[in-house]
Amino acid sequence: SSSITNNNQHSLLHPAIPTLGHLYLTHSLLGGNTRCRAMLQTFALLLQSYTPPATSRDFRHDLDHTLLKPAFQYWTTQCRPHSVSMGNAFSFLKLAVANLERDLEWNEAREILLESMEAYITERIEYAGKAISRHAGEKIKERGDVILVYGKSEVVNRLLLDAAMVDEKVFRVIVVDSRPLLEGRDTLQILSKAGISCTYVLLNALSYLMMREVTKVFLGASA
Repeated sequence: SSSITNNNQHSLLHPAIPTLGHLYLTHSLLGGNTRCRAMLQTFALLLQSYTPPATSRDFRHDLDHTLLKPAFQYWTTQCRPHSVSMGNAFSFLKLAVANLERDLEWNEAREILLESMEAYITERIEYAGKAISRHAGEKIKERGDVILVYGKSEVVNRLLLDAAMVDEKVFRVIVVDSRPLLEGRDTLQILSKAGISCTYVLLNALSYLMMREVTKVFLGASA
């Protein structure tokens, strides 16, 4: 079975780092946005308990090399390759650290970083998902579309729910799934619970369905 490598270096990590890593490794956290949020929330937890050493000449350098990089490297090499959204958020966080004034008090710098990460989640994930949902939802007809989706995508599910429950459009969804994760089962449950008519099939039936029924396809960007 899969296991996370333990060595002297890893034993020095904050406990929150291997805890999140285990969730990545066991696929308990799925989806780019979900994994990205968890990463930023864990970094926020790490920042709240972190204090630069008294010998540090530049807390920005120390923060980057003793906290941010080791955590991200552990998650991406020992647990699971990072999603695109995780990579973007990590680059954003590193830039936010680099842009801090060197002579800032650490408590003030920490608050700036925490606020920046919270704003990132709100603007780059939540607001972006809402905007995509409203734009893409316009492509669905008022009645009669048969929409194919694959696996599970947070944004795709959101746009389908908005189209059905807010815009009151009537359509049917075909959820295509594949092993080993079978994430489409979650999609099926979410959409069915909202009263959307759904059909669930595995990937090997895709060509037959595409030719006969489907009018539109919505895929998450990571797909």
